[in-house]
Amino acid sequence: MGLKKIVLPYGSDTEVCHGGIPHFLRMVADGFLAIGYDAVVCPFPELIKHLDSADALLLMNGVVGAKLPSGTYFYDGCGVPIVNFIIDPPRIHHENLSVPLSRYYCVCLAEEHADYIRETYPHIKDVCVGYLTPGPVAEEELIPFGSRKYDLIFTGNYTDYEEAGRQMDSLPAVLKEAAKKTLKEAFDHPMIPTHELLRRSFAGSPVLPETKLCIGETDRGGGQSAPDVSARIPGSDAAGDMPAETEAALLNMVENYLHGFYRKELISYLTENEIDVYVFGRFWERFEGANSPFFHAMGPIGYEASLRAAADSKMVLNSMPLFKDGIHDRIPTAMQRGSIIVTNTSRVLERDLDGRTDSVVYDLTDYKEKLADRLKEILGDPVLGAQIAKTGYEKAKGLYSMETVARSIAGMLF
Repeated sequence: MGLKKIVLPYGSDTEVCHGGIPHFLRMVADGFLAIGYDAVVCPFPELIKHLDSADALLLMNGVVGAKLPSGTYFYDGCGVPIVNFIIDPPRIHHENLSVPLSRYYCVCLAEEHADYIRETYPHIKDVCVGYLTPGPVAEEELIPFGSRKYDLIFTGNYTDYEEAGRQMDSLPAVLKEAAKKTLKEAFDHPMIPTHELLRRSFAGSPVLPETKLCIGETDRGGGQSAPDVSARIPGSDAAGDMPAETEAALLNMVENYLHGFYRKELISYLTENEIDVYVFGRFWERFEGANSPFFHAMGPIGYEASLRAAADSKMVLNSMPLFKDGIHDRIPTAMQRGSIIVTNTSRVLERDLDGRTDSVVYDLTDYKEKLADRLKEILGDPVLGAQIAKTGYEKAKGLYSMETVARSIAGMLF
């Protein structure tokens, strides 16, 4: 038998992560190639050419519900395991995670996301946790810390979290109470998974009527994004029983609020403390602090340009309130380009980083007490900054590689 072959098809979505999905799939493919597998990345129209030789297909945020004229799901008809690498909180992909493919597997970016998938979608055979990294820049190619163009950058779109708040306010009383209670608990206990808080908030609630809820996400359009998805959400069969569709819709609202709120609050706090923040992304003209002389809206950029920006910045800001036990790709991307990552904590980071000599790690509950002072200290001392960046670079080279992720996926499949 020859090498196992993984085929990684991609579509035409340019909205996700600055058009990053084809790049992310190539990272995964490189990981498989490094451990001795064959791997091919291709656009969806070319998938048919590779099916006969494929041992598995790996999609990213894949849409998997298409059916053949016979009624069989297209991906079941491919005759190989299907892996869906979900790079968002799972509730965004409820429709596709619900599809009962016969050989369905998932990869996600946080342990609590994996737990949610296991609990909510029992037809999915197995789930493993990974991350994404483009790999390190060669040390001799790093731009010296003191010569970098930007003090601090952030890559991401402006999110209208108040829209999520209005959606919650329009809910039936029982759901509104559960959502608002979950939101308060999420602010008070940022390390507890949101779905656990929602289930606690809903426990003991009365039977629900059938309700029409919007289950689209808000991040990719500044307000309600395209496609604008609305759905009839079934009522509960018993007190305290929440259907998966209802849970996904409520999580969407609560998590979109948290996602947008912290993004806006962090950047407001830093600019108010006279730290220059260069923001790459869409819709930042809607940011109420856009007129600050310390706020610099650089407009949207593609994924490769975002890598160059990180490589030319002293620091990269990260906000990931929805990753309790995982990491966003900004973290290894920044560190492996000689930038200092500035990020809220997670259980992974508590294990991997010390938050002072290799990075700047803050707590969502009290960052306003000292984060700005720490950043000013580093920016005012290029020797200190260069040392933190170097320590982080060396540590991230050893910690984060796509070979490790590929081994986890291969172990799950084969």
